[in-house]
Amino acid sequence: LVAALALAEALSCFDSSSASSAEEAAVRRLRILERLLRAGAAADAGCKEAQIDSPLLVCIAASRPEAAVALIRAGADVRASCCALRSSTLQTPAIHLAVHRGLSSVVIALLSAGVGAMSPMVPSGRSPLHTAAAQRVPNSEIMMLLLKHGAQPNRPDALGDRPLRLLPKVDSDAGSANSDAATRLTLVCSAVEVLVRAGARTELKDRNGLAFSEWQPHPSVQHVARSSAVAWRNLRTTPQLKPSTHPLYSMVARQVGTSWVEDSKALSCMACARPFNEVYRRHHCRLFGTVVCDTCSSRRAVLSTQAGPVRVCDAAFNMLRHLELEAERAAQTASHRAAGTNTACSTSGRTKQNDAAAERKELLGNGRSDVSKQSKAASSRGAAAASGAASGAASEAMASLHERGDKLNSLASKVADLGNEAEDFHNMATKLRQQAQRNASWFPF
Repeated sequence: LVAALALAEALSCFDSSSASSAEEAAVRRLRILERLLRAGAAADAGCKEAQIDSPLLVCIAASRPEAAVALIRAGADVRASCCALRSSTLQTPAIHLAVHRGLSSVVIALLSAGVGAMSPMVPSGRSPLHTAAAQRVPNSEIMMLLLKHGAQPNRPDALGDRPLRLLPKVDSDAGSANSDAATRLTLVCSAVEVLVRAGARTELKDRNGLAFSEWQPHPSVQHVARSSAVAWRNLRTTPQLKPSTHPLYSMVARQVGTSWVEDSKALSCMACARPFNEVYRRHHCRLFGTVVCDTCSSRRAVLSTQAGPVRVCDAAFNMLRHLELEAERAAQTASHRAAGTNTACSTSGRTKQNDAAAERKELLGNGRSDVSKQSKAASSRGAAAASGAASGAASEAMASLHERGDKLNSLASKVADLGNEAEDFHNMATKLRQQAQRNASWFPF
């Protein structure tokens, strides 16, 4: 299976055919892979023994998201790591590789399969959020996905760099004439907005003692950072953990009631790495049980219906808020579907009423009720007798119509005769009146 995938991807790199034929070839390879998996082929069989990368890592490295998602659904090892060099100790997990390739669908599949949004890369200690921020072209969509699944926005890596610090630097004259620089400025501003709106703090300094305004001095970036920080501070909401069918709910529900990290084991904040002292005190996130500072745990959330709002860290707050928004969106979708069902039912009811009214009108029609009754009776009989009965009923109906026509003609002639007799009577009355007038002239008394 590994050889087939690697060979297919290698041959696709040398494919000189048209784009349509290349796309068809990719679809055929995906169908072959799906058939192999349905036939019982193990997604990772023999990879560790042969010391080769798994098919999942091969597909992610070759930017084949459909094949990677199919392997994840088939039970591939989602926590496998690959080595850039066999002699190197740098291990690249699958989620870091997917973030590096910008494959958002694979990142979603990995997160839904249970991969943590803070899975570290050894030995750099970078989380997937660090990897997303360190890209030459930062992907705001992937960064938002990681933050919604519990990524810490202020945690530094092994070298002390936070996600905000790893964003590519924008020159002061970017966006003036160069279109590439303008595009880069737009992407960096979008990434800054996503991070700061999720709790990333611009006042935290890097390992060299520089603040955010010193390593990103561009006015547009600073404006986006200030407006996003105001939006984060003004966010006054208390999310509540409610049962949901979202894949993230099971992960969050398992965290409720976990044991807390002891204070003695945390010398610094587990969210921003700021050291604790007599003034900078320790607090616990009620969802993750981590030891955090007051600034990183200023939010509150309701984790149980029997208790009120409790302290949670920024990462937990982002997860719970995302779950609540998804629940509201699902409720709105369900209400729209219910409204559509009711509308369909009412439309069906009106259609049935119209059909019934039409049937009553047909039954009460003049001269056509016999045709309707006898055609219905004929349809209930056999196929052979149906046509004869229908023709007989039609003949009887035609005869009845002719009879009615004859009666109407005779009635019309009678009416005409009555009209003529009335005219004759009127003429007679006129003559009698004239004669009476002449007689009156002879007898004046």
